[in-house]
Amino acid sequence: MVGNRMWWCRQRIDHPLRQLMTFPKDDQLIYKIQFLGLELDDLRSADLGELKSMFRNEQMAINAQDIARKFPIVEIDTRYQPISDQIINIIIEASFPFKWDPHVTHDTLSFWIFIEDGNGEKMYLAQEVQIDRHLANDGFKFEYLVPVCESHKYLVTMTSSRFLGVGDSQSIYIKNSDRATFDSFESNPPNLRPLPVTSIENIEHRKLFGFEFFNPVQSQVFFQTYRTDESLLICAPTAAGKTSIAELAICRLFSTHPEQKAVYLAPLKAIVTERVQDWRMKFGDKLIELT
Repeated sequence: MVGNRMWWCRQRIDHPLRQLMTFPKDDQLIYKIQFLGLELDDLRSADLGELKSMFRNEQMAINAQDIARKFPIVEIDTRYQPISDQIINIIIEASFPFKWDPHVTHDTLSFWIFIEDGNGEKMYLAQEVQIDRHLANDGFKFEYLVPVCESHKYLVTMTSSRFLGVGDSQSIYIKNSDRATFDSFESNPPNLRPLPVTSIENIEHRKLFGFEFFNPVQSQVFFQTYRTDESLLICAPTAAGKTSIAELAICRLFSTHPEQKAVYLAPLKAIVTERVQDWRMKFGDKLIELT
């Protein structure tokens, strides 16, 4: 930081407020702050009357506290959520308890977020984020999926890319109880005889399916899908016929609750468009595509 005439190394660390000061105009101010041994938190939280007494100069005390409260600060709170036996979701909530001044911060502040294992041997995340005035006022929440490391310890750091000394870090330790939350298991579908499509009594609904027999996955869930209103969570690989299962549920809805609507969600617009085109041919002009 040559422009601010400050050191930031192991041998010497100057006061961070040097980064907001203009020299030689503020020479006396920074000298007084360092002479009194006032840290950034001291200047921000101190009573103004107390500062005036310490500085023995009213305007200098006002300027010192004003600059300190405009100096960027970030504070993070971290927690984790087990996703599987190999992945956790790390949640970072960041707050910025300082007075936003565009002359200091400009339009945005740039921060780097790092997630590494507790031993500092592996880096799982290094991402830059931009914070504007609104995010600084409201706070911000980040979520990242990372693999479970061998040490079960993580160090989360958020640091400014512009200002020295602006950052915060927290350690996360995965509890033994959470590590045992997930047990590996496999579920094989029972050896069922494939159900014929004629199991659907409604002839019009039967015409929607271009095959004669349901596959094992479809046969297993046929009763719950077409005969009941129970909720279903189906975890099956690609090409397992999950779309046909959804169509069975839609047929059930149209038969029992024709006044209600079905909602289909997909991660990509192209998938929705393809499904709308297909279902418009099957169900008629009863579909609306929303983005």
